Amino acid sequence: MLYDQIRYADEVRTFYRLRNRPVRTVNSGIVQSLGYSKYSNYFYMVKRRLKEDEVIDKDGKFVENPPNAWLARLPEEVDDKARETLGYKTPYIVFLAAMLQSHLQLGELSNGLDLSRRSVYSAASRLVGADLLQKDGTRISVAESPVKNWLSKYLATCLNHADISGDISILFRTVPAYIDGPRSYYAIHRVSGMPIGRADMVIVAPKLLVGFWEGAVRSIRYFREYQKKVEVSATVRNAEVVWVDKLPFNAKAKAPR
Repeated sequence: MLYDQIRYADEVRTFYRLRNRPVRTVNSGIVQSLGYSKYSNYFYMVKRRLKEDEVIDKDGKFVENPPNAWLARLPEEVDDKARETLGYKTPYIVFLAAMLQSHLQLGELSNGLDLSRRSVYSAASRLVGADLLQKDGTRISVAESPVKNWLSKYLATCLNHADISGDISILFRTVPAYIDGPRSYYAIHRVSGMPIGRADMVIVAPKLLVGFWEGAVRSIRYFREYQKKVEVSATVRNAEVVWVDKLPFNAKAKAPR
């Protein structure tokens, strides 16, 4: 997910800088550049995460595309404190929601993001302390900052990349949501004779992120040319999300009638 990539931005930047090296020298170069020991468990955990998110390939080489290239610039654009704050799930989602909604009451965040009030208030406090959010009584808004500028451009880059390439997985890794409905059921159960992708799709997102996904469905060629119905809905609380073929599905999706 993008918040992991933000947390590992220095590692991403180093993979990017070494992208033209032969494969056999990349790993040793990364270890030396970042000061890890040769068999560091943390280093291999970071590599695994970045492979899952397709920032690097199976050989550890940087995957060159516009979103990854913009991600690699993050350490140049945003300071360590801001990246450390934004590199975890709840602060990232709270910041993202506040950026997409312009102005919010602090109390709206918990229900609108399906997160506990305690975790939301703690995240908001951290974001205010890092000068990423502004708080005026109970109202919050995103402060003008390099983070806001970088993330706005990253979202635009992801939308453009998904539109051109047809790879919508990067949208789900950037703006939390999952696929439900018949499309999810068939992806999970692999019904014989049913071509994957030929069933109605419901994109389920937290209430405060629904607007982003409605815009994506209207603008992205993959969704416009999808052969069945695509709709966007607010989060179903009893979902069990699993990733299949790079996309998140609800494992509890009901069989179509």
